[in-house]
Amino acid sequence: MYEVVHHPATGKTIGVRRLSDGAQLNLNGSSPGLTEFLQWNAKQAKPLSLADVAPPEIPWDEKRRAAYQAETDPLLAEALYDKFELKDETKFNQWIAAVKAIKSRYPIQ
Repeated sequence: MYEVVHHPATGKTIGVRRLSDGAQLNLNGSSPGLTEFLQWNAKQAKPLSLADVAPPEIPWDEKRRAAYQAETDPLLAEALYDKFELKDETKFNQWIAAVKAIKSRYPIQ
């Protein structure tokens, strides 16, 4: 028995897992056991589909958190450094604009 393995974020088919031992077979043709799977799958009344699936919907709060980490955290680090080391507060405006953009893109639901 086998199960199809999809990438958790993209939904792309990345392989097949053999349930008897948990071995993952890559679909690029280099995995031992791939031929065995393809022969097994062809004999099934309802063969396993190797098609990609829709990616899971990511909740708004996770998207917002990821956006903050990627877009605003680096700006805040620069702004704080400039404020305390260079006595320059101009980068805070960039950070505030980025925070506002994220709040607009992912409003609280």
